[in-house]
Amino acid sequence: MVKLNTVKERLVYLAPAVQAGWDDESSIHDFDVVKVLGKGSFGVVKKVRHKKSHKTYAIKELDKKEIKDRRMVEQVRNEIKIMYSLNHPNIVKLYSHFEDDLHISLILEFAERGQLYQSLMTCPAKKFTEIEVAKIVYQIVEAMKYMHEKGIVHRDIKPENVLLDASGNTKLADFGWSNYIVSQAKRTTYCGTLDYLAPEMIEKEHKHDHAVDLWAIGILTFELCTGTSPFSANIVSKTQSDMEK
Repeated sequence: MVKLNTVKERLVYLAPAVQAGWDDESSIHDFDVVKVLGKGSFGVVKKVRHKKSHKTYAIKELDKKEIKDRRMVEQVRNEIKIMYSLNHPNIVKLYSHFEDDLHISLILEFAERGQLYQSLMTCPAKKFTEIEVAKIVYQIVEAMKYMHEKGIVHRDIKPENVLLDASGNTKLADFGWSNYIVSQAKRTTYCGTLDYLAPEMIEKEHKHDHAVDLWAIGILTFELCTGTSPFSANIVSKTQSDMEK
């Protein structure tokens, strides 16, 4: 009989290994927190060390109250489902997840060098060489191709959502806006990051598919080569114009 956490209201299903009866449900008390890696609108990401195995992971803690208040429960469930289905060297691995009264916690592969965005900002030239960009983009395209073949679209590819391991290899991360593209169907959800939105996403009346990821790869390539987004000036100008009206 597996041991489960005492939770007043569960928002997501149990981890596969727990459902199968192979493992007890994990708890934050199973880990030593090394440091906080980052904070977002739904919670924090922490570098942790498992007390028994001494292995290092990243734990993404999602605030359950915030998720419920924003009506994002189904989106979080979908993110977890998608991540469990992915197994690729250039995609961050979800090992397990657990839940308590305050948080849903994802136990993730730890990427030692952090966000690609951080590497870009700390680079003396604030941009990478073409050879460096070619390696990064190639690996992201490999991850994206794998996802698309499984019928999954990421919809938020950007430097903040690409991590680097100790060897500088890329790990595509953050699948909060990801979803399935079934057969020839297209989706209508307006989501992603403004600088990286494809035209069919901006024109809300148009449906979109995996091609939005191809557009984002182009924007990413430009930003890594030049240090700036190709549309950032236009966005600032349009925003100021809208505010003056």
